[in-house]
Amino acid sequence: MKTDNKTKKQTNKLFNYTLNQKVMKTKKYSLVKKAILASAMMCMIAGTAFAQTVEERKGGTSTYSVAAGAPTDEYRWTIEADVAPVSVSVAGTGSGGPGDPYIIDWTTDLTSIDVEWAADGSPDIASTAGNVTVQKRLNAAAVCASPVQNMDISFWSLPSAEIDAAVTTLDVCSGDAIDGSITINLTGAPDAGQSGNDGFEVIYDVAVDDPLLTVSGTDGAVGDDQVVTSDGATVTIDLPDALVNTDNVMHTYTITLNTVEDDFDDGPYPVAGQVYTINVYPTPTTGVIQSTGSLTRR
Repeated sequence: MKTDNKTKKQTNKLFNYTLNQKVMKTKKYSLVKKAILASAMMCMIAGTAFAQTVEERKGGTSTYSVAAGAPTDEYRWTIEADVAPVSVSVAGTGSGGPGDPYIIDWTTDLTSIDVEWAADGSPDIASTAGNVTVQKRLNAAAVCASPVQNMDISFWSLPSAEIDAAVTTLDVCSGDAIDGSITINLTGAPDAGQSGNDGFEVIYDVAVDDPLLTVSGTDGAVGDDQVVTSDGATVTIDLPDALVNTDNVMHTYTITLNTVEDDFDDGPYPVAGQVYTINVYPTPTTGVIQSTGSLTRR
């Protein structure tokens, strides 16, 4: 019996020792696996681009900067856009156009650059794309570089409003039916969905040059600071049903555009020289026809 108990104790010790060894190996393997995973994650983070998006105006000049570090830190910048920039404040290589980024290679303490973007070649309500990146290393001998900071840029035209050039003046007679509307062509940025409102707002004045010219109907009322809105490339302003001139000379009815604002808060922008004019001529009267040969019955 003693021999059997001793054998059982030895067997249990051996089993527990083997089990403990397996547990320790499993823990060790787990720690090694975590270390390898952490190392891999660090390598991935080191090359990851941290992205942000901004919106700017076409043809503008902007300064792009990052927080200053040590004076010996070095920075590498790239600039690229659908239309290559006009100028960059620091010499580099490449055109800055699509597929050929302008590169300012590792330069000491270069924490900011100025970029003059190309002028607005064809104003509209669509954006063009640009991109600026920067990366940092501690010095020329540094093994590791920072993650790439990436800024995507959407460029928009300045807001403008222009009366469609097809017709800017209309001649009518007093009381003639007019009705219809005029079309205003717009540039700038429409609503991007933040507010659900129209992006464009046009302010205009309607006036007559004399009180003897009056508006007939519900459309086209006289008054200042009237508003029309749109989220497309055009907006319309209603014309009067008719205009009545009770004078014996021509009078004018005018629609004058004052300001336009798009979906950004840097407006409104003044509109100059955009006037639609209706010349309203009086309708002359002839009086009753007289005849020298008329007879009178008894």
